[in-house]
Amino acid sequence: MTQEQTEAIDNLTRINGQFKPSREELEETVSNMRRSYIGALGVVAPESWHVETVFFFQHGLAESLGMMLLGMALLKYGVLTGAASRRVYATMMLVGYAIGLAVNFFETNNLAGDDFSIDALLTSYLTYDLGRIPMTLGHVGLIGLLYRTSALSVAMRILGLVGQMALTNYLAQSVICMFLFTGAGFALYGHLERHDLYYVVAAIWLAQLIWSPLWLRLFRYGPAEWVWRSLTYWQRQPMRSEVTSVSSELRISS
Repeated sequence: MTQEQTEAIDNLTRINGQFKPSREELEETVSNMRRSYIGALGVVAPESWHVETVFFFQHGLAESLGMMLLGMALLKYGVLTGAASRRVYATMMLVGYAIGLAVNFFETNNLAGDDFSIDALLTSYLTYDLGRIPMTLGHVGLIGLLYRTSALSVAMRILGLVGQMALTNYLAQSVICMFLFTGAGFALYGHLERHDLYYVVAAIWLAQLIWSPLWLRLFRYGPAEWVWRSLTYWQRQPMRSEVTSVSSELRISS
């Protein structure tokens, strides 16, 4: 074989190892995740380092900039502020879902039909953004229509409060799942079926829909947002809400 052929085989072997690890490797990964926090960190840290360095500069940076520009355009034209017409939101939803679901169906059918082979997985990457971006726009259109529906105003307000604590809620999800799935807590990694994971997602969402409004009744920001804001301005920011502060002052004065 030529050197080029040898390198191609080595490359294919490496890719197979990444996408189709052996049974022994899978069992070792599960065991490390369940054993302790340090064991789980040993599994997750190398992958996180790769994604946040090499992968980010090769793929993630351009992707992030593209999505940011798309978001800026949607904001400029009032789509993200709820100022667009129902017709705009309905068009985004219908066209976005029509394209996105069609592409996703093609990908899923191709993957399942080829038993999730390496070739099918790599082929799905070619159409990934073609399905993901229209689906995202479809979601935006649906949310815009719901936002314009007066009967759902309370629900949208609660979602808005969850969004005010986006960083705190994001970090909270990570901490909760760490205790649920790794050896730092209940070590459920590998125990749950795929459909069981949806129950976990629903439970965490419900908890955050409850605690976000309760927290923001007393405080202006979520804990993480307060820290980030204080570091940004390099000055300790007021934490308690204006209503709570006024109530406290009235009690003290009386």
